[in-house]
Amino acid sequence: MAWFLVLSLLVLNAVNVHSAANNFDQPVNFNCPKKSQSINHIHSQHDNYREDRLFTYECKEIPTVSSDLRATCYKTGYVNAYDEEVLFKCEPNYYINGIHSVHNNYHEDRIWAFTCCHIPDFQMHGCKYSGWTNDYDHLENFYVEHGHVLAGVISRHNNYHEDRIFQYEICQVARECVDVFD
Repeated sequence: MAWFLVLSLLVLNAVNVHSAANNFDQPVNFNCPKKSQSINHIHSQHDNYREDRLFTYECKEIPTVSSDLRATCYKTGYVNAYDEEVLFKCEPNYYINGIHSVHNNYHEDRIWAFTCCHIPDFQMHGCKYSGWTNDYDHLENFYVEHGHVLAGVISRHNNYHEDRIFQYEICQVARECVDVFD
């Protein structure tokens, strides 16, 4: 019996258990635990009865960053109106560290705000868009490519489906090169 308990604890510790960042029709207010992290996994599932999505987010450390003490962040206001498109990009060399939204039952839609962070001496380059990561009324399960960070979001709402589709801007991140002269 003791071996079963030990095995169960090992299995539970090996599995990443993540709870949703919201309940249906409730706000999303998610930030990565550390400012030196970027959102790297977005999972969402639409419910046709509630005409809303449950969102789950995961974060990862920015490569080669050992501390977030020097990171600076800002939070946007809402970047869209209900039933309108989201066209958002963090300021240059900032990455998305947090996602915030409020649902409205009349519109069956969400307005969106973001937290963007920057670490001095790091620059982003090689930015590209993911393409649509879901279809209306279907599952979304998007992972940011290795060596990249999340930097922007495009989203379109459809009143027939009362749902949104998403695509993301991702960028490579690298430490700035500094010339040293004697």
